Amino acid sequence: MNWRVALAASCQLAVLGLPSPAVGQQARPAVENFRFTPPTFCYGDTLRYAFSYRNFPGGPAAVKEAQVVADWQRAGDQPTVMWRLPPRPEELARHTAASGSFVSGVRYWRQEGAPGGGVDVRFSLKLTLGDGREITGTASGRYADACAPVTPLTTLSGGGTGRIGFETATPTTTQFLTGAKDGKRAVIWGDLALPPTGAGRVPAVIFVHGSEGVGPREARWAEELAGIGVAAFIVDSLTGRRFKKVTAELPSGAMIVDAYRALGVLATHPRIDPSRIALMGGSRGGVVTLHASLARFRRMHGPAGLEFAAYLPFYPGCVVDYIEAEQVSDRPIRIHHGAADDWSSVGPCREYALRLRRARKDVLMTEYPGAHHAFDDPSLPPAQYRPDVVNPGRCFFVELPGGKVVNRATRRPLDFDDPCFFDGATVGYDPVAHRQAIRAVREFLTATFRLGR
Repeated sequence: MNWRVALAASCQLAVLGLPSPAVGQQARPAVENFRFTPPTFCYGDTLRYAFSYRNFPGGPAAVKEAQVVADWQRAGDQPTVMWRLPPRPEELARHTAASGSFVSGVRYWRQEGAPGGGVDVRFSLKLTLGDGREITGTASGRYADACAPVTPLTTLSGGGTGRIGFETATPTTTQFLTGAKDGKRAVIWGDLALPPTGAGRVPAVIFVHGSEGVGPREARWAEELAGIGVAAFIVDSLTGRRFKKVTAELPSGAMIVDAYRALGVLATHPRIDPSRIALMGGSRGGVVTLHASLARFRRMHGPAGLEFAAYLPFYPGCVVDYIEAEQVSDRPIRIHHGAADDWSSVGPCREYALRLRRARKDVLMTEYPGAHHAFDDPSLPPAQYRPDVVNPGRCFFVELPGGKVVNRATRRPLDFDDPCFFDGATVGYDPVAHRQAIRAVREFLTATFRLGR
């Protein structure tokens, strides 16, 4: 290197406050400005983290291991790990330059455990390079245990995005099945993100979560669909009702009402095409998505003049035979199910799909060999047995007139104390099945929404 060039470079580094490497010596890798936004958050809020990096051989794409851990500590307490939220491999893979900036996708904070009044949170970042060197950084935030309530909106004519509150109802199963309108009122919300496209109306997908609430699965799907120009409205049926998980107090019928109310609100947005809004969900969200297609439920609870353009249930439990169960929408229904699912068994859904096809409905079911329940949730290990979850694998229920649901074999009313329920099921992420499902959903929505035409 010319000595004048070397001297100028050293002076420039000194001005920046960085050490000057010796001529011919590789600069040391470093992480700077590690931060979380927003800095103060509540249960159910969305977060992103970001950092700048420099002198990474191969960029973050070449990082061997990445960890982000959140913990809190008060005087006299031991540090408590609250959450692990590492960057996903595909997020790191986008960054191959030696220096640059990294911004994570959306993360939903659904961890509990903070003391009353809130607590300061420390975020720790550790990146292990291919040669074994470890690069670290820290950031801080505040977990508040009480945030301002969300104001419900009846129209989105102003074109807003982000967190959107709306009013819904929490009917009992009997109220829902009989069309009663006196269910308990509630205010819930959804997070709306528009795709990075120009002006004009775009299609959208409303996402319904599973029993444990909104999480990595819904956020990842929203990112995937943004890539083909589809907006995402991720509905949280739990937090506004002060629930942490789905319980008997929030039956599937109430979540179907939530989906219909979300459709009615989202259709008023000036950037959303109301004729191209699909519904999608996994597990309990898959049950909601599948049964929201029933014409009878839509007549009783759906918004006037609106209907979902398509239904994409993932691994739903098909264990309730409703009255007029074969009278579903003429819009396409695409069921995706893991063949190894021992929580929502594939058999009853296979039989139901066959019944619907015999009724000349546009229904297709895709089975993924070896895939467990929640195979599209990237936060899960390949297989994890959960001994404490309630499994309906030996149950089958039927609806009777008057809003009653009973065990088909015993005629006993639906109750989680029914002996047909048992404990334990397996969940697990399957990257192969997930990639296949992403491709199938993107191709289906591209054709259904007439994208690129």
